[in-house]
Amino acid sequence: MGSQVPIKIFRYLVRCGVLVLGLHLAGCATATKNIKKEPATLSEKQWVETTLKGLSLREKVGQMFFASVTGIYYPKNTPAWQQMERQVRDLGVGGFHIWRGEPYAVVALINHLQSLAKVPLLFEADFEHGTGWRFAGGTDFPPAMAIAATGDTSYAYEMGRITGMEARAMGLHMTFAPVVDVNSNPYNPIINTRSFGETTEQVSKFATAFIRGAHAAEMLTTAKHFPGHGDTGMDSHLVLATIDADSSRLFAVELKPFEAAIRSGVDAIMTAHIYLKHWPMQPYRPATLSPEILTGLLRNRLGFKGLIFTDAMGMFAIHHNFTEKYAAVAAVKAGADVILVSPRLRSSIDAVVQAVERGEISEARIDQSVRRILQAKARAGLHANKRVSAAKLPEKLGMPQSVKIAETAAQKAITLLRNREGLVPIRPAFQDSAIALVMVADQPIPNLGQQLVGRLQPALPRLTVDVLSSETAEESIAPVLKHVENASLVIMPVFAFVQAYRNGTQLSPHVARAVQEILSREVPVILVSMGSPYILQNFQQADAYLCAYGPTDLMQTALANALLG
Repeated sequence: MGSQVPIKIFRYLVRCGVLVLGLHLAGCATATKNIKKEPATLSEKQWVETTLKGLSLREKVGQMFFASVTGIYYPKNTPAWQQMERQVRDLGVGGFHIWRGEPYAVVALINHLQSLAKVPLLFEADFEHGTGWRFAGGTDFPPAMAIAATGDTSYAYEMGRITGMEARAMGLHMTFAPVVDVNSNPYNPIINTRSFGETTEQVSKFATAFIRGAHAAEMLTTAKHFPGHGDTGMDSHLVLATIDADSSRLFAVELKPFEAAIRSGVDAIMTAHIYLKHWPMQPYRPATLSPEILTGLLRNRLGFKGLIFTDAMGMFAIHHNFTEKYAAVAAVKAGADVILVSPRLRSSIDAVVQAVERGEISEARIDQSVRRILQAKARAGLHANKRVSAAKLPEKLGMPQSVKIAETAAQKAITLLRNREGLVPIRPAFQDSAIALVMVADQPIPNLGQQLVGRLQPALPRLTVDVLSSETAEESIAPVLKHVENASLVIMPVFAFVQAYRNGTQLSPHVARAVQEILSREVPVILVSMGSPYILQNFQQADAYLCAYGPTDLMQTALANALLG
């Protein structure tokens, strides 16, 4: 079990007299093979310059916009199929963000879209903890905070390497990872376990290890969300989030991991739709649209020379406050190279073209961005080959050795924070007794805890299973309490985790009351966080605390192993 407890949880638990326990396995760093970086080879440079010179203004602007797609099967000539073809043929987009998908469908889709493109397309996805998080059959890793809880950066390296190997096998070239936000606000509703931790040192060393691993697999990487989304209690999917830090704090905390990522050769940086209250910038203007942040700070002061991606332009902080046309032009003027998933793609491209034609943006400024985009495509090998073969997918995705590394990381990440009376692992005396498994969730979740139940039931024959969620009626709570009353031990996993557009991980009031009622009984309780570790601060009475950091089957299996010993 890992014992690298997030520092605020650690301090809190020390004040409460909590015993922190953990075992660490020795890890060995894997040798790295660096991805090709600038200066590019002569042939790549020639391709970049020749391609750039062959593009019209509208084609160059098109390269600065990335559309989005889901990697599934599309029948020919359906509306979705036709829209994708128009985005490539008519709008000339520079690439696509793939939300999720199935590997063979992804390969077929990528090859078809590449066949239509005048300039090779760059494909990317959010692979924050493995391709399995988004694509069926890929390797799923623990969340970033769990990886850091192992205390071993080699797991971050392996996560980057395996993710890169699997993604490249499917034809993707870039991951929107690592998250380098420092999660210094325990009430952050959107970063949380996506971050490697609460200190600049921890985030920096694990993020740079991920970058090295991804580069060893020739995968382009993206550090996000600049200039730091960790110290806010707001979700920028829902509001314009505000950072209250002054410049000295910003340079001492938020920017440190970005500086480390830049030194490690990160290929791109994604902006955050946040407002820096004490930075000299236009009031209530998101960093994404701020020249003071993207050009003044990121380009000039930090010296970043790679690609600048906006975060998705359909998020509330942008689309609720600005028209899509204004936002696209403002982002380019601020210094962004790629406008990600603009809600109205054609009109946004038109707006930037018109801004150049009327002299508001120079064509030289457009050329700067397009040159960086083409350089990234060349580093990904797209100047030489834009097609991908599905033949080797079974040799690359979800390989047993990759899954084993992920499983070992998950097992080592499980963090035991309190263990009164030695409840964990469950002693043989309890295993033959009545045990109540009460699974608590902050939202309705299909097949909640299925993997955990399947692992526990064979070893605990008298296990009862109940669920408390926002859908649980008040009158359904009494039978749950009856199971608790008749049990010798209660295991209570709390599935409360961050998710876009939800603004937090709070339990429904009647569910929270039921949890407190269970904790007030004389039956010993093992409380487990299956998501945000900060939820444990609300339930001090528990006899044992465990952090599993995420709700996935991978983490449920690791938890079951920790409970059973």
